Amino acid sequence: MEWRVPATPDVVRVTDLPPSAPMTTTRGAAHEAYTRLFELPFDPKAAAAYRFPAPEEALAMASPPPGVLRRAAPWTVGASAALAVGGGITALLAHGASAPPGASQAEVAGTNERIRTLNTTSVVLLSGAAAAAITAGLMVWFGAEQAP
Repeated sequence: MEWRVPATPDVVRVTDLPPSAPMTTTRGAAHEAYTRLFELPFDPKAAAAYRFPAPEEALAMASPPPGVLRRAAPWTVGASAALAVGGGITALLAHGASAPPGASQAEVAGTNERIRTLNTTSVVLLSGAAAAAITAGLMVWFGAEQAP
């Protein structure tokens, strides 16, 4: 609740004031974040004084332990192969699917939907296989750079 204090008289007793509903609503986290955004000084001197960590330190913090990439690469190749096989199988199933001669319109529509689903699955699996293969190649490449 809020109590509105009038401009006159000069002396007001709060107990005599009628309570009213608040004029503002509760603000959220975004308001809090923006309120404190420029709490600390930020000028050209502050920007010039900032020092980024040395590249070697930053890379050391982000790099996995030596050898991890090379040991994980075969698993990624295996995942790529499994995804490629799955994508190939669904592509072959889509290619071989057809409605029987004299099928009703509903059967043809169902067959077309099945082919569309198999084609979509093929694209997803083959895309995953390509991404895993590229990842494995990068793991081997960067793993070789880490080798002592």
